[in-house]
Amino acid sequence: MVKAGNDKQVKTPFFTARKTWFTFGGTIKRISPDLYEIMKPGFNQANTLFNQSNPQKQALIDQLETLSHVDTKAVKVSDDKE
Repeated sequence: MVKAGNDKQVKTPFFTARKTWFTFGGTIKRISPDLYEIMKPGFNQANTLFNQSNPQKQALIDQLETLSHVDTKAVKVSDDKE
């Protein structure tokens, strides 16, 4: 959606994911600190970009793609530990 210029439509799902991160992040910090150290600032940076009136499109795309990739790894790590 961001690539198509609809970054405003991505805001709500992002904020929902960020709320989930606040719950899930502690688990990742405990079992995979290296992933946590990528994700925490990644969510903060994406949040900063979303809160700008005219965010840099490519920076937002890059940040969301990184978060998506790392999140996939974090879920796998979490699932493997349970």
